[in-house]
Amino acid sequence: MSFTEKSAWAVIATVTAVFAGYVVIVVSQSITGGVAQTALTGLLVGCAITMIVALAAVHIALAAAAPTRAEPRPSSRRRPDAIILASGAVFAAGLTVTGAASVWIVTVLFAALAGGEIAHAATRIAHERKATAHV
Repeated sequence: MSFTEKSAWAVIATVTAVFAGYVVIVVSQSITGGVAQTALTGLLVGCAITMIVALAAVHIALAAAAPTRAEPRPSSRRRPDAIILASGAVFAAGLTVTGAASVWIVTVLFAALAGGEIAHAATRIAHERKATAHV
């Protein structure tokens, strides 16, 4: 498996784990009485820092173990991640207009970010496998 594919799998695993943790915390707090705005802000900052540190650590480990070679770059013609991000932004705007609680607006935006990153990584895996199948 190439560095590109390992990197993409690492992104999928890390983003999924951090977002799943976020969802579990938000849903459990909303069931037990609601989520305070300050708690939500702290949770989002904590999730962002956790995601950045985890991705950096995994990529450093992968780079240290990987042999150096040039790899093809994925095509940017089809970008499912951009479609997911844009859809999330539109949905969040709709929630804002209808007066939804800020916790759900932020959760939709975070879900769009996580979904976009996972879609981008999956696209990289598919591209990498297609490129190596023709070799």
